[in-house]
Amino acid sequence: MKKRILSALLATMMLVSCLAACGGGKEGDSTTTATTTAQDAVDATASQTPAETEPPEPTLEEKLGFGETNYEGYVFNMLIAKTDEYEHLAETLTGDLVNDAVYARNTQVEEFFNIDLQIKSMPCAWADRQTFTAEVSKQVLAGDPTWDMVVGQSAVMCTGLNSQYYTNIAEMPGMDLSKPWWIVNQFERLEINGKLFGIYGDMNLSLYGDMHGIFFSSAIIAENKLENPYELVKNNQWTLDKMLTMAEQAGGDLDGTAGAGKEGDRIGIIAIDNPMRAFGTSLGCEVVTRGEDGALVFPAAPSERHIDFYTKISNAFVDGSYNLKFKNDTYEESLQILAEDRALFVPSYLNYISNAIMRDMKGDFGILPYPKYDETQENYISQIGTGATCTTFPQNIANPELAAQVANYMGYLGAETLVSTYFETYLQERLSRTPEMQDMLTLIRETATANLTTVYAALFSPNLVTWFEVSGNIDHGTSLVSKFKANAGPAKKILEKNIMPRFE
Repeated sequence: MKKRILSALLATMMLVSCLAACGGGKEGDSTTTATTTAQDAVDATASQTPAETEPPEPTLEEKLGFGETNYEGYVFNMLIAKTDEYEHLAETLTGDLVNDAVYARNTQVEEFFNIDLQIKSMPCAWADRQTFTAEVSKQVLAGDPTWDMVVGQSAVMCTGLNSQYYTNIAEMPGMDLSKPWWIVNQFERLEINGKLFGIYGDMNLSLYGDMHGIFFSSAIIAENKLENPYELVKNNQWTLDKMLTMAEQAGGDLDGTAGAGKEGDRIGIIAIDNPMRAFGTSLGCEVVTRGEDGALVFPAAPSERHIDFYTKISNAFVDGSYNLKFKNDTYEESLQILAEDRALFVPSYLNYISNAIMRDMKGDFGILPYPKYDETQENYISQIGTGATCTTFPQNIANPELAAQVANYMGYLGAETLVSTYFETYLQERLSRTPEMQDMLTLIRETATANLTTVYAALFSPNLVTWFEVSGNIDHGTSLVSKFKANAGPAKKILEKNIMPRFE
């Protein structure tokens, strides 16, 4: 602004000098006229200059860190999980919102780089883990760079990750994990020995569907005059103690039969194995921690926080309480109990919001993030499920720079268009019942993260994530402290002999 005013003054002074040299009128009149003209010019310029200049909107190249490039029809091969084909495989326009958004994204990627996307799917459930990960190891051992990118379920990919077969994403040219379409701080949380082989972000829609959240019955909240859960979240009061207290208040006998049961009683909270493990992340605990040098450490004893939350949740599921413990295969059964307004809280996965049981539920339901440990915890934390897909790159890919660019452009387009179609249109607007629920879904996405213990769980024996799976039915008198003490030696050997060599 100052430069503009100075330029105006200089121009005006030149005009004054010109008028004085040309003469005309009395000297006093000329001076007055010139001074007035100069002041008018300054005032006019100042009035037209905004008090604050807005910075220009970053260009697409500035957002991405690279520009449109012609790769001359390069055939870019992607291997994806058959269970999650909807994320990437869309061969034609069908009228389905998600399919057509994926088709549009893929077309944009092909045109932006002048490449030919070839996408193949293979079964990638837990039972298929050896066959799926073998596709990468066979490629590297044969020296044939078939797959440029491999996207598979996190739990499956974990079993094959190692430096021999996968590219260290931290060293890929042009890969910037600070971009908003990647999950925040994932390198800091998940790297081992400075290496990270799989990443999470908006290029993969299962990130959202497999995210953990807690369903609740609005009718039970109203009937029992319980606090508004949405307000608790907004006011930083949605904590572990609050959740357990509300569950205790809501549970009770409905059928007049002694003892709590899922058929005829109101359940405060339903615990299913995998969703219960997500409490380890949301409450800020890890089983495997890091030393001062960043190296992985298996502590000899659990943290006080871990002991506290483990004890509290375990005590909530003792015999006689109106809380219920399920096994892994009862997700729909738990939702049916919720739909009948006989369960207050059901920790589960966000993709169940689209289940027919939830769509047909007569009463209202809501979704919450997992609670904080207490009000001093800075943020809510939402666990990415191990069924969510992560993106990896074989160690011998032909063009690492192109692979990184494709992943980033897919992530950018995902955040700009694809996620809005899936998450906002499909999950929020079509299936969410209140604006508050939409806010909660957004909060869950913004606080999404991954727990190192959970991501690499399959590399440990015993399976350490079961130590977050807290309920009275699984403890059998064994305390968490005892578990750590008994397994500290074996776990240390696993770290040294099984896990660290993979990341050399």
